[in-house]
Amino acid sequence: MSATFADRDDAGFTLIEVLVGFVIVTLGLVSFYSGVGLSYRHLAESQRREEALGRARSHLETLGHTVELTAGSTSGTYTNGLHWRLSIAELAGSTGTAVPSLVILDTYDRGNRHLGQLRTVKLAPIRQ
Repeated sequence: MSATFADRDDAGFTLIEVLVGFVIVTLGLVSFYSGVGLSYRHLAESQRREEALGRARSHLETLGHTVELTAGSTSGTYTNGLHWRLSIAELAGSTGTAVPSLVILDTYDRGNRHLGQLRTVKLAPIRQ
């Protein structure tokens, strides 16, 4: 007795099943790699912000010590290419020997995108 084509029990996959499996695996890999790329972009952005914050903190520490607190706005560029803008405004009410000043420091990347802002109040000696 010979088996006919319709009676055979096939144990393998058809071409359609293989193609569908290939498409599913491909979609999974594309999703995975796009997620990895997005994570690297977010990591780089986070590192830029962290660097800008560190530079801004150091900048604020020098104000009143090595750099005089003078009301007004100034701007510049750090050595790594990040830009900054400093605004200082004297607040009302002195403590007798010092004048409180509101200090705002904004940082920007090379594309002029705002990375962060630090605000603090510093005491400057009264100028005589």
